[in-house]
Amino acid sequence: MTTTNYSIDTGDGNQLTAGIQGYDAARRAAQQIANDLGETVYLYAPSEVAEAEERGEEHESEAIEAETVRCECGAWSGCRCSWVGNVGETVVVEWMPPHLRGSHSAAGNRGVYPHNGARRLTVERSCADAMIADEGEWCEIVESTTPEAGGGLTGVATDLGEGA
Repeated sequence: MTTTNYSIDTGDGNQLTAGIQGYDAARRAAQQIANDLGETVYLYAPSEVAEAEERGEEHESEAIEAETVRCECGAWSGCRCSWVGNVGETVVVEWMPPHLRGSHSAAGNRGVYPHNGARRLTVERSCADAMIADEGEWCEIVESTTPEAGGGLTGVATDLGEGA
């Protein structure tokens, strides 16, 4: 009986590891990597990919979702945030990048998400507070995953993204 070797990558061609023997060990490794990165990784057997390609078929990698998430406030701050944790400790903020603000100010409105260019970021609550304190009207919480909001994503109404 042969043992299948597995590889793990980010889905955009960046291989994270290769040569893990056996599905169970590879699945555990992929879950740990996904959790450490706070993002989805992809598990596949290169031999199965090659066989599918020989038959002219597509081969689907197994997407391994992170059980934890990484704070995305780095899109705002320019520095990757070190926070990784449970999705229940995060909120979703809608943030208008500075390079788009002038046209929206001139038009007298902020447009409607997603067509207005605003970004929706999943961030840890203290990072959201810092963003809102720094950005004022250009950043607001639009969804909450906190227990006091009943858990799960809730659509908290905001002004950002609504046309004037």
